[in-house]
Amino acid sequence: MNILEVKNINWYLEDEKILDDIDFTLEEGQSIIISGTYESGKSLLLKVIGGITPPSHGRVLFLGRDVYESPDETIDEIHQQIAFIFQEGALLSNLNIRENLLLPLKYHNPRLDLPGITREIEEFISYFSLGHILDKRPAALPNVKKKLLSFVRAAILHPRLMIVDEPLFNLDLDNQKLVLKLLRKIHKSGISMLIVSNSRDLIKILGDRWLVMDRGRIVQDVSSSDPDFDKKLNTISLTDLVGVEDEI
Repeated sequence: MNILEVKNINWYLEDEKILDDIDFTLEEGQSIIISGTYESGKSLLLKVIGGITPPSHGRVLFLGRDVYESPDETIDEIHQQIAFIFQEGALLSNLNIRENLLLPLKYHNPRLDLPGITREIEEFISYFSLGHILDKRPAALPNVKKKLLSFVRAAILHPRLMIVDEPLFNLDLDNQKLVLKLLRKIHKSGISMLIVSNSRDLIKILGDRWLVMDRGRIVQDVSSSDPDFDKKLNTISLTDLVGVEDEI
C-alpha cells in the first residue's frame, strides 16, 4: 500500500524550473533516503511533500488524499499524521521547551494523554542527555540541543510518515549516533520515512530505497535489495562516519 504518491511535481522560481517532473511513490513502512548537491532541490522537495510549499504543478497524495487540493478538514487530518523535522530544529522563541514540544499535540489532539506524553518526553530528554531544559526558552539553548529537541517533538507525535531534512546536520559524532539509533528504532516500529541526507552510513542503515537528485530531477532510484547497491553508493560524493554503521 502506498502511503505517499508524488506525481509530476514541478516548482518554478519565476522562469527557472527548480523541481522538474518529480515522480515516485513511498510504500507504507518504507524508508526512502534522498541525496544530492545543495542545488539539487532535495530540501525544497521535502517542503512540497510535507504540505509547506505548494508545487507549481503536480500532486502530492497522502493515503490517496491530496495534500493541497482537499477540504480543510481533510488537510488537517493529513497534517496530524505527518511529522516534519527541519535542519535547524524550528522551535518557537516565545514558548518554553515544554510548550514547544506539546504544541503540535495540543493543536491536533486536544484530548492527549498528558501524563503519558510527559513520561515519554522525559525518556527522550534522558536519552539525549539534555538535562533540565523543559522550562527554558529556545534562545537559552545551543543549536545542538534545539536540533535534538526537534526529534523529540516529532517522535511523540507517533506519525505515520516522518519527513526529516538533514538529520545529522550540525551534530557531533556522539549525537549523530544517537539520532541514527532513534531513527532506526522509529523505522522498525513501522513508521514510513522520507529523509534527505548525503550520509553513506544513514543510507545503508535506514534506506530501503535511495534516490539521487541533480538539478531538480531524480537521476537514480536504487533499492537496498539491488546486488549493486553498495557499488552505486560510490557514484556520488557521500559523507562517511567512521565506524558508525557497525555500532548502530
